Amino acid sequence: MTKFILHNVDTAPEGSKLLLEDSIKHFGMIPNLHAVMAESPQLLDAYQFMTDKVLKSSFNAEEVTVLWLTIDVEHGCHYCVPAHTAIAYQMQVKSELIQSLLKGKILKNPKLEVLRQLTLSVIRERGKVGKKTNR
Repeated sequence: MTKFILHNVDTAPEGSKLLLEDSIKHFGMIPNLHAVMAESPQLLDAYQFMTDKVLKSSFNAEEVTVLWLTIDVEHGCHYCVPAHTAIAYQMQVKSELIQSLLKGKILKNPKLEVLRQLTLSVIRERGKVGKKTNR
């Protein structure tokens, strides 16, 4: 079994130290995922870069939550589900939406439900989402 090192600012490779300090500024602590990724400064940098891009995209907090929790629940990720749930609450997403996503329920907001279904299709069909035709 592979053992992962949980780095902190003192133990991390030089290239990860500032990235971990950014994690502390953003979360008030170093999430374990970041602590593990710190072993590779390039990996942690890429992860933080992509997360930043998602959060700065045109998606609002509810839409980001639909994306992240739909993916997390579909994959059964025992780390990601609680992490993204906590982030959703930090972003002040309504509990009703979060709980519906965690239970895989149809969402009351039609736009968010379409986003959830599209996300599931992309995952399940490995990105090969087919066309729907109106008949």
